[in-house]
Amino acid sequence: VDDILIAGSNVACIEKVKAELESKFKMTDCGELSYFLGIHFKFEKDTVRMNQSLYIQKMLEKFQMSECKPRKTPCDPNMHFSDSDAPAVDVTRYRETVGSLIYTMVCTSLDICWVVTKLSQYLSRPTLEQHNCAKQVLRYLKGTVEREIVFRKSDEPLKVKGFSDSDWAGSVSDRRSISGYCV
Repeated sequence: VDDILIAGSNVACIEKVKAELESKFKMTDCGELSYFLGIHFKFEKDTVRMNQSLYIQKMLEKFQMSECKPRKTPCDPNMHFSDSDAPAVDVTRYRETVGSLIYTMVCTSLDICWVVTKLSQYLSRPTLEQHNCAKQVLRYLKGTVEREIVFRKSDEPLKVKGFSDSDWAGSVSDRRSISGYCV
């Protein structure tokens, strides 16, 4: 293992864990977290900022999209993929693209959730239509590469809120619904 992250709210407990690990393993304390698993962390007074700008730039390079023209939206809101007999594209490349988009979506780019979920439904036999849509998401990320998630300390009591949505038989091919939720 190259990198280990130790986190907690009790500094004395963290120091105790580090001392115990140092007694058993050769290790180096790299200081405060700044970059881990493709995510930049920036700590300010009562604030934590996270972004994946470097990861997104590397992803754009990997898929030959670093010089692409940015888009303002992740996809056309009226997009409906058809289950056509169109020829399939390179499945491996498509899966790599969608997998990279999933990691970005889960970590810092929640705004691409709907389209990435839709693209994920075609991992077994993607067509040029889905591949082009994945490229559009990459173009959107190019234009939003500096966006970040900001967590702020609050003096307000925590409240759990839940949201759900469904497209009510939105699939043109089989009339199935897709539901989603966020808590």
